Amino acid sequence: MAAGSEIEVKVTITIKPGWHIYANPAGSENVNPTTLALAPGQPATLIKATYPAVPARALTGGGEEVSIYEGKVTMTARARLGKPAKSLHNP
Repeated sequence: MAAGSEIEVKVTITIKPGWHIYANPAGSENVNPTTLALAPGQPATLIKATYPAVPARALTGGGEEVSIYEGKVTMTARARLGKPAKSLHNP
């Protein structure tokens, strides 16, 4: 694919039973929502990440309602490809 091309990637996360991660948006400023990002130095730029919507609910122990992901969740990322890094073997 050429530099400047856009790609769409689906990321599926499987969360062990009894565990959860916070959704995006999480519905509360008191927790950190799950986010997709590219590691530094990648030959691409993240353009947009799309997260599935889930209803808010109170977790065990009461308190405010938050949105969480459990089980299996799929997120979508759109990225623009940059110039490939120079090879150390073929300058």
